[in-house]
Amino acid sequence: SIIHTAQAIPFISWTWWQQESWNIAQEISLLSSVTADAASSQGDKYFSADSDISIGWTSFRLSACGWAGERRFAIVNQGFAAYNLPVTYDHGYGLSFAWYSTHTMVQLQAQRQSFQHDDVSGKALSDSMILLFNASF
Repeated sequence: SIIHTAQAIPFISWTWWQQESWNIAQEISLLSSVTADAASSQGDKYFSADSDISIGWTSFRLSACGWAGERRFAIVNQGFAAYNLPVTYDHGYGLSFAWYSTHTMVQLQAQRQSFQHDDVSGKALSDSMILLFNASF
Protein backbone atom coordinates (compact mmCIF):
# COMPACT_ATOMS: atom_id res chain seq x y z
CA SER A 1 0.00 0.00 0.00
CA ILE A 2 1.06 3.62 -0.53
CA ILE A 3 1.49 5.94 2.44
CA HIS A 4 1.43 9.74 2.19
CA THR A 5 2.94 11.77 5.03
CA ALA A 6 3.14 15.54 5.51
CA GLN A 7 5.12 16.86 8.44
CA ALA A 8 6.28 20.13 9.99
CA ILE A 9 9.04 20.66 12.55
CA PRO A 10 8.99 24.15 14.09
CA PHE A 11 11.81 24.77 16.59
CA ILE A 12 13.33 27.38 18.85
CA SER A 13 16.87 27.49 20.15
CA TRP A 14 18.77 29.72 22.54
CA THR A 15 22.01 29.96 24.49
CA TRP A 16 21.64 29.71 28.27
CA TRP A 17 25.22 30.73 29.06
CA GLN A 18 28.25 31.81 27.07
CA GLN A 19 31.74 32.76 28.20
CA GLU A 20 34.76 32.95 25.88
CA SER A 21 35.13 29.38 24.55
CA TRP A 22 32.29 27.76 26.62
CA ASN A 23 28.54 27.75 26.04
CA ILE A 24 25.39 25.92 27.07
CA ALA A 25 22.55 25.89 24.53
CA GLN A 26 19.14 24.30 24.16
CA GLU A 27 16.75 23.55 21.32
CA ILE A 28 13.11 22.58 21.59
CA SER A 29 11.13 21.31 18.61
CA LEU A 30 7.73 19.85 17.82
CA LEU A 31 7.09 17.24 15.15
CA SER A 32 3.60 17.23 13.72
CA SER A 33 2.66 14.82 10.95
CA VAL A 34 -0.41 13.61 9.13
CA THR A 35 -0.17 10.15 7.59
CA ALA A 36 -2.73 8.76 5.16
CA ASP A 37 -3.00 5.34 3.57
CA ALA A 38 -3.70 6.00 -0.11
CA ALA A 39 -5.84 2.85 -0.41
CA SER A 40 -8.26 3.73 2.40
CA SER A 41 -7.87 7.54 2.46
CA GLN A 42 -7.84 7.39 6.26
CA GLY A 43 -5.52 9.85 7.95
CA ASP A 44 -3.99 9.91 11.41
CA LYS A 45 -2.27 12.77 13.21
CA TYR A 46 0.90 12.33 15.30
CA PHE A 47 2.65 14.80 17.59
CA SER A 48 5.91 14.68 19.53
CA ALA A 49 8.16 17.16 21.33
CA ASP A 50 11.97 17.12 21.41
CA SER A 51 14.49 18.80 23.67
CA ASP A 52 18.24 18.91 23.14
CA ILE A 53 20.65 20.53 25.59
CA SER A 54 24.35 20.82 24.82
CA ILE A 55 27.54 22.09 26.32
CA GLY A 56 30.26 23.31 24.00
CA TRP A 57 33.92 24.05 24.50
CA THR A 58 35.98 25.43 21.61
CA SER A 59 35.48 22.83 18.82
CA PHE A 60 33.75 20.14 20.93
CA ARG A 61 30.09 19.64 21.82
CA LEU A 62 28.40 17.15 24.17
CA SER A 63 24.61 16.89 23.82
CA ALA A 64 21.80 15.05 25.57
CA CYS A 65 18.41 14.76 23.89
CA GLY A 66 15.03 13.26 24.50
CA TRP A 67 11.58 13.21 22.96
CA ALA A 68 8.09 11.98 23.80
CA GLY A 69 4.81 11.69 21.94
CA GLU A 70 3.95 9.63 18.87
CA ARG A 71 5.85 9.28 15.59
CA ARG A 72 4.90 7.24 12.57
CA PHE A 73 6.47 7.36 9.09
CA ALA A 74 8.52 10.39 10.20
CA ILE A 75 11.68 11.87 8.72
CA VAL A 76 14.01 13.12 11.46
CA ASN A 77 17.64 14.03 12.20
CA GLN A 78 17.79 16.68 9.46
CA GLY A 79 16.66 14.08 6.92
CA PHE A 80 19.15 11.37 7.91
CA ALA A 81 16.49 8.99 9.29
CA ALA A 82 13.27 7.97 7.55
CA TYR A 83 10.88 5.67 9.41
CA ASN A 84 9.02 3.62 6.81
CA LEU A 85 7.80 0.57 8.74
CA PRO A 86 4.28 0.11 10.21
CA VAL A 87 5.35 0.96 13.77
CA THR A 88 4.50 3.77 16.19
CA TYR A 89 7.35 5.24 18.24
CA ASP A 90 6.48 6.74 21.63
CA HIS A 91 9.72 8.09 23.14
CA GLY A 92 13.47 8.17 22.78
CA TYR A 93 16.65 9.62 24.25
CA GLY A 94 20.32 9.82 23.44
CA LEU A 95 23.76 11.34 23.76
CA SER A 96 26.11 12.71 21.14
CA PHE A 97 29.67 13.95 21.03
CA ALA A 98 30.90 16.12 18.16
CA TRP A 99 34.06 17.80 16.94
CA TYR A 100 33.83 20.76 14.55
CA SER A 101 36.37 22.63 12.47
CA THR A 102 35.98 25.17 9.68
CA HIS A 103 35.11 22.61 7.00
CA THR A 104 34.70 19.32 8.91
CA MET A 105 32.38 17.78 11.49
CA VAL A 106 32.62 14.35 13.12
CA GLN A 107 29.80 13.23 15.42
CA LEU A 108 29.10 10.03 17.37
CA GLN A 109 25.50 9.49 18.53
CA ALA A 110 24.01 6.81 20.80
CA GLN A 111 20.20 6.57 20.83
CA ARG A 112 17.43 4.42 22.31
CA GLN A 113 13.80 4.50 21.16
CA SER A 114 10.65 2.67 22.24
CA PHE A 115 8.14 1.50 19.65
CA GLN A 116 5.32 -0.92 18.93
CA HIS A 117 4.66 -2.79 15.67
CA ASP A 118 1.13 -2.77 14.27
CA ASP A 119 -0.96 -5.77 15.32
CA VAL A 120 1.64 -6.92 17.88
CA SER A 121 1.21 -6.64 21.63
CA GLY A 122 4.10 -5.35 23.68
CA LYS A 123 6.70 -2.71 23.02
CA ALA A 124 10.24 -3.08 21.74
CA LEU A 125 13.41 -1.01 22.10
CA SER A 126 15.74 0.10 19.36
CA ASP A 127 19.37 1.00 20.16
CA SER A 128 21.59 2.66 17.59
CA MET A 129 25.09 4.07 17.30
CA ILE A 130 25.60 6.54 14.49
CA LEU A 131 28.89 8.00 13.26
CA LEU A 132 28.51 11.07 11.03
CA PHE A 133 31.27 12.69 9.02
CA ASN A 134 30.64 15.92 7.15
CA ALA A 135 33.16 17.78 5.02
CA SER A 136 32.53 20.92 3.00
CA PHE A 137 34.77 22.50 0.43
